[in-house]
Amino acid sequence: MRSVRGKSVAYMVFPLAAAGFSVLIGHSNWHGNAELHTLIETISIVLELIACAIAIKGYYTTKAQWYLLLGSGLAGAA
Repeated sequence: MRSVRGKSVAYMVFPLAAAGFSVLIGHSNWHGNAELHTLIETISIVLELIACAIAIKGYYTTKAQWYLLLGSGLAGAA
């Protein structure tokens, strides 16, 4: 039962922390450039492809249809 309590605490703490950070970041005055944008896009594509591979592997091991849907959606987004 301890892991369920830890998960519930994490589910409450993470959105609150994200909301707090969004307020702090929202008031910052930094500007990006094309190079920074390209770097962030490249990182997001690599992360999407990794998640796609994990989801497709999950589909082939468990034959659950939602893994295939998730994997194909991530591949399309990448």
